[in-house]
Amino acid sequence: MEDNNLLAHNAIQLAASTTLVHAQPVSKAKPCIACRKRKVKCDRDVPCSNCARWLIDCVYPSPIRTCARPRKLPSQAPATQAGFDSLYSSGISVLESRIAQLTAALDMQNSRLQAFFPSAGTAQACWRVFLETVNPLVKVLYRPHAYGVLQRITQARTPHAARDSEHALALAIYLACISAMKEAAVQVHFQMTKTTGIATLRSATERVTAGGTTLQALVLFISLSIYQREQKSAWTLAGPARRLDYAPGKGRSLFDAVMRRRLWWQRWYLDHRAAEDYRGKEAGSSDPDAAPAQGSMALPLNCCDAELHPNMTRLPVPQPAWTEVSFSLIRFDIAYTRRFVESNQP
Repeated sequence: MEDNNLLAHNAIQLAASTTLVHAQPVSKAKPCIACRKRKVKCDRDVPCSNCARWLIDCVYPSPIRTCARPRKLPSQAPATQAGFDSLYSSGISVLESRIAQLTAALDMQNSRLQAFFPSAGTAQACWRVFLETVNPLVKVLYRPHAYGVLQRITQARTPHAARDSEHALALAIYLACISAMKEAAVQVHFQMTKTTGIATLRSATERVTAGGTTLQALVLFISLSIYQREQKSAWTLAGPARRLDYAPGKGRSLFDAVMRRRLWWQRWYLDHRAAEDYRGKEAGSSDPDAAPAQGSMALPLNCCDAELHPNMTRLPVPQPAWTEVSFSLIRFDIAYTRRFVESNQP
């Protein structure tokens, strides 16, 4: 039996040496299976001393490795100029594809924004409501410019016909109109309830609300938030809005100066009105900046928009009669006097 094992072992060694000349190199002789199972040292004889003592067959495993080995990867293509050109072209293609996807996403967003705007007839009705009910209370717009924005957006065939700031202004105007309309009028013009219309346009205005046009939209939005009992939202936005200045520096035109003065006082009023509504009446008087310093910003001119023009070279003469700015001037003057008295109390 020992002779048979010896012959088998020698046959295996011979087969490995003759058939695997170009294969992986054969590892050193392994211990027999019995010694491996018992975890004892094997002297690798045939038979080994342990198997002879145990009176069992001494069987050796095959010397050929059967475990998987990672094959050597084929060499990469040489880094030639052609290879670099190919990689560069591939990268440009990916970049162009990404830009196209982003452009398509922006177009889709603008298209969805257009869905919030009413028809031409409804836009005209909203503009009349705005002039009669909202414009006298929150006098921050220049009527010809605002009307031109509404017309341009209403007549536009593509979402790029107007800037984002103009979209924000139009949405704020429509939000103001729905807030001022009665329930039946909202149903007729917008085919939705007043509550749904206000919620929809508030959401749309928040998305697109720096320039002067956007600031006008923001002031309208804050004013309506106060009237709609959204005191926390109004108080949160009024402070930052008050500190914004859309046309800083020298070189400001007379028209810009007039509009800036209107916006400044409206933001000042909204800031303290929102603070009182949300935090209590003591909030306004306890504010160290409750009343603006005298001379810091004069009150707006008591004149109509028809007397203003973007290219005017001199300021219009204030009217001694009632104008579309008069109500706001009365509101500012009363609020200023009250803040001044409260801030100077001992």
